[in-house]
Amino acid sequence: MSRLTFISALIVLFALNAFGAGLARTQTPGADATPIAENLVLPPDAEVAGSGLGEWSARSWQYFFSLPQAVNPYFDETGEWCGYGQSGPVFMLAGADHDVTRSCVVPVGAHVFVPIIGSECSTVEPEPFFGSDEAALKKCASGNVDEAEGAFDMSAMQVLIDGQAVDNLSAYRAATPLFTLWLPPDNLLDTSQPAADAAADGYQIMVAPLSEGEHTLTFSVPGPQTVTITYHLIVTSGRVAAAEAASPVATPAGIEEWTVQVDGRAIHLACAGTGDKTLLVEVGGPRSDGGTADVMSVGPDVSAAIGARFCSYDRAGSGASDPDPKGTRDIEDMAHDLVAVLAAPELKCPCVVAGVSMGGGIALSALGMDPSNVSGLVLLDSVYPGMIDEFIALAPEGSAEANFASDPDETGDNEENFDAITGFRQLAYPETVPNIPIAVVSHGQGTPPPCAFGVCTESYPVDAYEAKWQAGERALADALGAHFVVAENAGHSIADDDPGFVIGLVLEVFAAIDDPAAWATPAP
Repeated sequence: MSRLTFISALIVLFALNAFGAGLARTQTPGADATPIAENLVLPPDAEVAGSGLGEWSARSWQYFFSLPQAVNPYFDETGEWCGYGQSGPVFMLAGADHDVTRSCVVPVGAHVFVPIIGSECSTVEPEPFFGSDEAALKKCASGNVDEAEGAFDMSAMQVLIDGQAVDNLSAYRAATPLFTLWLPPDNLLDTSQPAADAAADGYQIMVAPLSEGEHTLTFSVPGPQTVTITYHLIVTSGRVAAAEAASPVATPAGIEEWTVQVDGRAIHLACAGTGDKTLLVEVGGPRSDGGTADVMSVGPDVSAAIGARFCSYDRAGSGASDPDPKGTRDIEDMAHDLVAVLAAPELKCPCVVAGVSMGGGIALSALGMDPSNVSGLVLLDSVYPGMIDEFIALAPEGSAEANFASDPDETGDNEENFDAITGFRQLAYPETVPNIPIAVVSHGQGTPPPCAFGVCTESYPVDAYEAKWQAGERALADALGAHFVVAENAGHSIADDDPGFVIGLVLEVFAAIDDPAAWATPAP
């Protein structure tokens, strides 16, 4: 289904109308409202986990568009997919373009976000959903909602929560801040772009946590054709923690920071978002700013897209972490720190670890040291055992690559005092691989590191090294019993080049943690 066809259905039928509240534009707030149902709806200025209605609307759009059509809850006929990618203190509902009944499990303590009618505009869509900058995007979204309001009698909308009507919600219109859409390959916008800027406007409500047991919510949308969506919600102890437990001291930006003590050194750790699952990123490098810089810059957006906490830390001597008095460090030193970070009570691991480039080697080594706090592993164009010697062996005699092992920058004279030569030669496959979902991802474009960083001379046989790299990534996947995937649209910086692809893969790993059978057979 094309984006234009899909969004036309949304506008005509007020889809994105999951259900849970009615909008009575012509009524006085409070008139004829059923007290039992009315008390379940939070006030329009209420916050959940430090975010208001407009911010949660942005997260709802991010969640919705981050999922490919094959598992997108909008197209769910039974409720089979309604929990896909759900995490954190809020459970997102979805709409439909025809009558449908769904059964879903909602964890105790979770709020329920209900988009009633809204419009989203982005930098990758055609008119009337295109905007070139923040001002144009917000004008586009609000204008589409204004047009929809004039086209239909919105007072005819009806919501029932356990048979009790909710209405008089004209005060619940909210605009989102500018946000990022992360788009998987099979995305609903039919675009090859992995990400886009977006803004949205519309009516939505936040339902307070429902009592444990069974509840029925029905939402009917009159128009050219009345669409009735019925949800049978089973509220039970489950995967989503209450907001208070998930983010006890969150900053206004939704980012928490801690200091973890490792061998008398302070390691700086930061997390964005909330949820019962945590993705900890072991960044590439060497780099001076540390992994927490990524949390500060994109953490809230990524957290919203994956429905979980997004965390990283500053390795010794980078960012706000203390240097290691040892001086020059290797992979085993860094893996030792990662094991300690994963054991920090603030992370509430086991966690999914994503290792990027050299960070993948650190994660691999840490997995061999202590896998107890790792629930899943994603290796993004990771260094692998034997890689550095394969690279040097291909170098023409007398070339800079042939002398790579003596290059000061590669033996410790860099931002993290990292001896890459010694460290990469320490890499080995774990003797015992834990039974967890693991994905090994290799680049589909460009060249491997270090050639990807522009350091290889014209005489170096890059094509031969590329073949070695791809074989090494496959061997790594085989040794770990992992799914091997090629990111066809990305170079070595996979997360930067195709963030939607990585978001989708992380969601698959999260789903496999809940249903291990879904990950039982490695992909060919």
